[in-house]
Amino acid sequence: MGILGLAVALASNVFAYFLYAKTFESKAISSDSRSGMEVTHPEFRTMSSGVRAPLRYSDCVVWNSGRATIFGSDLKSENGIEILFSEAEIFKGPYVQVSLRENKVEVRKHQPGGLSCRFDFLDPGQGFQVSVGYAVPTPDLFNPTFERPKIIGVVVGMPKGITSVYSRGRAIRSFYESYGFAAVLLILFLVANIFSKFELIYALAFGAAITSMAIIGAVALYRAMKGRRPRRLIPLYV
Repeated sequence: MGILGLAVALASNVFAYFLYAKTFESKAISSDSRSGMEVTHPEFRTMSSGVRAPLRYSDCVVWNSGRATIFGSDLKSENGIEILFSEAEIFKGPYVQVSLRENKVEVRKHQPGGLSCRFDFLDPGQGFQVSVGYAVPTPDLFNPTFERPKIIGVVVGMPKGITSVYSRGRAIRSFYESYGFAAVLLILFLVANIFSKFELIYALAFGAAITSMAIIGAVALYRAMKGRRPRRLIPLYV
């Protein structure tokens, strides 16, 4: 049983490392967005439809999360990378920050609630942030609900398109829910080994394997959520 436990732990480590290695593909673009509004003194805007709506602010970040340079010619969508705010109208911005001015990022409105983003190139870890203020109709002006902005685009060599960090994190969390259940079973097996007639060396080795498996998995999850996000951005317009 001790040898069987070691084999199971070793297989779990290999699987965890495979997940870690697959965190980054050779060609990938990731996106994330954060939104908020003034809670104590909300701003309101009258939209073109005549509807009065609260003003909301969003910071949308797009970056090269892969291991290969992505060129502007790789964007095959008519509007490049699109940032879409459902049923919204943009009233402030866009304000753009970039990793390098040499990335030649261009952002423009192509519809009341949509932005078109293009660039010359993005090396791994490089990207840009677009900040806007926009109004969205809501049944309750003082307790509104909002949808996350959509960031989409067709890129050569990326059949799955742009990956939302939120979606990626949710998928990996779902995996670790079942993965963690298996780890609990393995830990119970470790405890049984310690208090059984099998040699302690098997139990200790098995425990070390479980520990390393958990560490590799935690690092994979962290890098999937935060890895290679651009950390230093400069204003595009000064």
